Amino acid sequence: MLRLPARLRRLCLTLPFAATAALAQGPELVATPLPTGDYAVARDALVEAVEAKGLVLDPPSRFGEMLKRTGPDLGMGAPVYAQAEVFHFCSARIAWTLAQEDPRNAAMCPLSIALYALPPQPGKAPAVYATYRSPGDATPGQRQAEALLRAIVADIQANAAP
Repeated sequence: MLRLPARLRRLCLTLPFAATAALAQGPELVATPLPTGDYAVARDALVEAVEAKGLVLDPPSRFGEMLKRTGPDLGMGAPVYAQAEVFHFCSARIAWTLAQEDPRNAAMCPLSIALYALPPQPGKAPAVYATYRSPGDATPGQRQAEALLRAIVADIQANAAP
């Protein structure tokens, strides 16, 4: 039987826990308030920003509607969102870079940006947010995807400005 030095045994025992802790943290979520409280204006601004990059949007996921529909059956209280949708799109160039870096990066495509408005609150102006999961910055493909998402959000802000 092979006997490992104590230091190496401790290292072998702690590595799986360190990896699990890193995974448990999850992706960074980037949320940006938009300069309009009008969801329809913000939605149009998002569509325009994505299409101006030469990208094609898939039909959005109607996340807020799903939560409203299922909430009563699950015994949930008031809805979290007034409106919420997730918009999906893909850049072939970035997808190729990500796939060549690591085939597991297929899970990163398509990219998505969620748009949501919170329910009205007394004394507060309506607020609409754009949010996305950061792909990270460890590889060139991740940096390209992050740069694209940031640029689209900046364009959404500009397009939604009064």
